[in-house]
Amino acid sequence: MKNTFIVYLFITPLICKGCKEEPKSNLVESSYEYIDPEYDQVSIEATPDSLHFLLSDHFYSSLRSFNAFSSGDSTYVSFFNKQARAIGIYDVENQRVAGYVELADSIIGKRMDNVTVFCYNFDTILVATKTKLFLIDSSGKILSSFKLFGDYLASKDLQGQKRLTTQINLDNTKPPVFKDNVLYSAIRPAYYTNRTLSAQRRTHIAYAIDLRGNKASLLYNFPRSYWEKYFGYYFIDFYFCRNDKEDFIISFSGDSNIYATDLAGISHSFTGKSNLLKGDISPLGRETDSSVVEIKHFMSSDKYGPIYFDTYRKRYLRAALQGNQGDDQTSSRKEEINQSILVFDEKFKIIGESKLPGDISLRHMFITPNGKIYARTRMRDEYRIHFVRLEYKENHLKVSKN
Repeated sequence: MKNTFIVYLFITPLICKGCKEEPKSNLVESSYEYIDPEYDQVSIEATPDSLHFLLSDHFYSSLRSFNAFSSGDSTYVSFFNKQARAIGIYDVENQRVAGYVELADSIIGKRMDNVTVFCYNFDTILVATKTKLFLIDSSGKILSSFKLFGDYLASKDLQGQKRLTTQINLDNTKPPVFKDNVLYSAIRPAYYTNRTLSAQRRTHIAYAIDLRGNKASLLYNFPRSYWEKYFGYYFIDFYFCRNDKEDFIISFSGDSNIYATDLAGISHSFTGKSNLLKGDISPLGRETDSSVVEIKHFMSSDKYGPIYFDTYRKRYLRAALQGNQGDDQTSSRKEEINQSILVFDEKFKIIGESKLPGDISLRHMFITPNGKIYARTRMRDEYRIHFVRLEYKENHLKVSKN
């Protein structure tokens, strides 16, 4: 990986007001399987066990990106803070700093707009900006860079630079994947490119970047529910994990089903509905140019959140949030959030759902190789980053083993 690869992404337009409707063939049809849910086999509860990571003086508790990774027998968490312009890496076992990675202006720019980070290990760190994807090591040295070419917005940013219609989104709830020299990475459209139903239909969720042939392609559209109803920009959000069969398991904010796919064409959907949400997610009903209308609709609506795979127990965990209070990123009073977490077995059957306190962030969650589940809490502490351990509780009248 010591050579620099320049990858050109020729992206189809993500919005075209007045253009013809996209053909149905662009929709990836999923074979649906209804599996009768049982919501009381397993519950999840917060325990007294917790992690506390003390921050340095120049590092802040507001995180732009976060993820966990394993190296040898140890598990680490990495935090990217915009104000510090750095990545902090901590050992989970002893909760001490394992290293800091400062990001140079030549990578992230002066304003650091929309920069996200993902650490695979100490020598493989991805940094995404508006127009480039960098591979760096723990010293901050650039190992490779990928220039993202495609369609541009008509307007420029505050520095007079052109803005792409889409951007790579690196996050623990959408972890990038290397497979057979191809990098699969989640993307998200720019705000002003996705304000119509036709644009919503054309939206893809991932790039596939072939590192050998310098090729790239867009993969996988939103499901049928997004073709039939306009939800608004803030519902153009999704999360995925990867299971032990190397399938991508996707949770869309506005769809109760979960999806298992290879991103190449094979797609299956399964019952994923929360027992605590009112019903189907309500669409916005009409296209609008008002961000206030869209935000109000998003905040007042039920929605689904991240999905995680527990490799130790072969289970999936999916977040669900009730409307009116917002989600754990936008509500100013997190203790008032009504949220729950669904548990699926390895065959995608719902086997439990549990309410969790609103001050636990299900967007900032990780599962260690030995099955310990941690979620961030006490978000207002400016000096430490805290995680509480979540634990399964089996209903032994319903299940015979973990």
